[in-house]
Amino acid sequence: MSNISQSNNSNHELDPEIADLLGIDPEELSASPEKLEDKLQPVDISSQSEFMQAVLDGEKGEAIDNLLKYKELFEKALDKEEKGIYREKLGVAYWNFYRTISHKIMGTLSIEKKLCMRFNLLDVKNISESQLKMVKSIPIENSSDTIFYLDEWLKRVGEGAIDQSVIDETAVAKKREGAGAQEKLEKKLGQREAELQVIKAKIDQVQLDEARLKQLVDEVMHQNKTVFMDDKESGLIEPYSDAQKSDLSMIVEICKNLSRADRDLGSSYKILADIDDDIEKLRDDVDSDIGTDDSNKIISEFNTVKQMIKMSVGRQGNHFPILLGHYFTDEINQVATIQNVEKVIQYVEKLDPGLFIRAYKGENHRIVPYMILLPCYGELGICWDPIPKNNRATGKGRIAVPIFPKNLLNAVIAALADIRWQVAKEKAQHYWMEEGLTGSYYEYYQNEKLKGDIRKFFIQDYMLWINWESKAVQKLHKDVRNIFWRLMPFPQELKDDLKNKGFYYSELYQKDKRREKSVGY
Repeated sequence: MSNISQSNNSNHELDPEIADLLGIDPEELSASPEKLEDKLQPVDISSQSEFMQAVLDGEKGEAIDNLLKYKELFEKALDKEEKGIYREKLGVAYWNFYRTISHKIMGTLSIEKKLCMRFNLLDVKNISESQLKMVKSIPIENSSDTIFYLDEWLKRVGEGAIDQSVIDETAVAKKREGAGAQEKLEKKLGQREAELQVIKAKIDQVQLDEARLKQLVDEVMHQNKTVFMDDKESGLIEPYSDAQKSDLSMIVEICKNLSRADRDLGSSYKILADIDDDIEKLRDDVDSDIGTDDSNKIISEFNTVKQMIKMSVGRQGNHFPILLGHYFTDEINQVATIQNVEKVIQYVEKLDPGLFIRAYKGENHRIVPYMILLPCYGELGICWDPIPKNNRATGKGRIAVPIFPKNLLNAVIAALADIRWQVAKEKAQHYWMEEGLTGSYYEYYQNEKLKGDIRKFFIQDYMLWINWESKAVQKLHKDVRNIFWRLMPFPQELKDDLKNKGFYYSELYQKDKRREKSVGY
């Protein structure tokens, strides 16, 4: 199995032929820092000497005192062991300070405080001029409704726009009065969102059918009046042509479909009305002053995010939080900005079109998860929650990606692989070792007598699938390639191209053709 952490950046450049097939500009994924910076307006911040003062402005108490104390001791320490001790204490002091800023997230934060929360930038003297220029080039305003920097994420949780992240289920839940009603309310709100998605999908189909119906009627009605030359009567028309007769049959079928869709819509609207009634009653049951206030919600979420950071960094990674120049690059194309992450997601989803597809009531929905950009030097992205329990139909899961990874492409792909696995496992539930993607992969795992976390094996193989097998470079075990080809397939145009680039791909392609001809494919 290849070591995914040692991949060279250049190894993951998008093959021009594949890019052309998928409609992707390869330069978009490997744009130089200069190209990107030319398009962005730099953020206006305090001078180098005043930046940290602006970050600390208005903050008081023991957290600030300890931060300044251990920062000074860490910077002055010469002995390696002593510096290591102060490094650890400074890290703890910094996170305690971070909590004090988090209390103010619902108000208006200065640019300096935002950059501190967003990138753990405490003192610009700790980074180079080129790194500062790169950080300043990252837009402050967010253009995404699914990807968030940590300050933005905490604010939305505090506002109630996004639910708090679930904590470890093995932890003892804190019971409180009114919790039952609140939980029921959240589930009903999730059901309402799911039913709305179904209604919207039905409406889209109705509109398509209506447009097609109008087109067919126009074709049938478009008749040329023809006078038969051997008849004295005028205004006679010819019988319908074979094409028009076919249109009439299609009109009848579409009318049947519209009639069924209308009944379904009526039923869905009734369900929605019942859900709204239940929501209104539950809201009356939930006392407005019971529950967690904004500040406690934010701190609770921050503590959960810290667990995400630990998972992303890993046991052997760099857990020091404060941004220091020798720990990260000044190349903006390797930093997990919102813009860069969106490009990687677009790239991966075009290679794996089913990545975000979830079926509900016979309809496929594209459900893009929330993504939190973690202020850390992480190794790989993670999935924290694949499907929210209060809305298993259309609720957004959540994944997290380190802002300063060793390799941006790998970090994001790992997070997407993680949620790919966990969503498949959630769908199969108790039968995850027997059915679907997880069942097939588990059979391979058992046959090969592999040891360790099966999820991690899958993530590594998924990364090889996206990074290499999409370019006809054979890196996977043949059984895994067979599983992915069928249950997590590339788009058809890429399959058509790969069949000519190797025996294994040609064989898999021919298996597709045989299955298409077989009954029940």
